[in-house]
Amino acid sequence: MRLLPCLAEFRRFHKETQLQSELLDNAAYRKQIRENLEREGYITASSELVRFTDDGGSQAKRAVIINIEQAEEAGLDLSGFISSISY
Repeated sequence: MRLLPCLAEFRRFHKETQLQSELLDNAAYRKQIRENLEREGYITASSELVRFTDDGGSQAKRAVIINIEQAEEAGLDLSGFISSISY
């Protein structure tokens, strides 16, 4: 997943739904990602170059790589992030 676009979407969702959960800044989310990576949790890479289309024409972009099975075991619902494209 691309972190900054996801955070922007989450902020929009948070505001529209008046969600009661805490809204952190970019640095705090990056710290959580780094900590999860260090303890070998469901995040397997924090700044991996990934192509998000299969047409071969797009530039690779930095992304956070998540092990879906481990994330689901941890109780995370990633259904809104899962793509039909296989890499």
